[in-house]
Amino acid sequence: MVVSFLFAGQVWTQTVGQSLSFEVASVKLNPERGGAGGGSCHGIDSSPRQPGIARTPLGRCVFTRTLGYHLVTYAYGLEDGPLPRNTMIRGVPDWFRLEMYDVIGSVAEPSTATQEQLTQMLQTLLADRFKLKFHYETKEVGGYDLVQGDKGLKFQRSKDNAVRRLIVIPDKRGGPLEATKYPPSFRQVSASRYNLEDFVVFLSGMAGGPVANKTGLAGDYDMDLSWDAELGPSLFSAIQAQLGLRLVPRKSDVKFLIVDSVERPTTN
Repeated sequence: MVVSFLFAGQVWTQTVGQSLSFEVASVKLNPERGGAGGGSCHGIDSSPRQPGIARTPLGRCVFTRTLGYHLVTYAYGLEDGPLPRNTMIRGVPDWFRLEMYDVIGSVAEPSTATQEQLTQMLQTLLADRFKLKFHYETKEVGGYDLVQGDKGLKFQRSKDNAVRRLIVIPDKRGGPLEATKYPPSFRQVSASRYNLEDFVVFLSGMAGGPVANKTGLAGDYDMDLSWDAELGPSLFSAIQAQLGLRLVPRKSDVKFLIVDSVERPTTN
């Protein structure tokens, strides 16, 4: 099995047999209706803050009811990219965007497998079982720098015992109650024990372009923010008035993953 990557007009080829792979792997189509699930890989150096890591056994990658192309965004680091993960991957066929899979991969020695190694194994699985081929394209897009305002910060450092969480209202997963209680243009965000590097990842999805943290602020903070795209205030005004920060426009280069070909997997 050969995987091809295109960089600046040159094709680089890697043989899957030379790549890291799981000792045991299972890929199954999940036909049940309902919302998508998720998953993660758990290496010996994985961050405890990683979503779902507590439910994933050490030395395994476990994904339940996960959209096919979201396996790719996880494997290639697009979850925390400068744009929402769904916009960082292009050329995705409809079935790969709609079908959900249960994927489990495990290693022989869980006590030695790192996060990077497990991620490489997931990449190998995608190349082997889904016949995934892709290339990267870098394009210039409009984005923003998040900087401190001139009237002081309006949020506080988190307490040591604070629970890390990010609550968004209305949330697309909130169901009919949330959909009727708030207008579609309204958003309210409550972040607890969040650092600015993580917070700009969230803001990138709301601002319509990649946001870079240029505040110079380290540590974890509690932040509350609300805005309404139609009725006001705008996101940009709210950030300045409610957080004491500003979004400054800039241009930036973003690397997009372009799917060249992918096939429905051989399942087991």
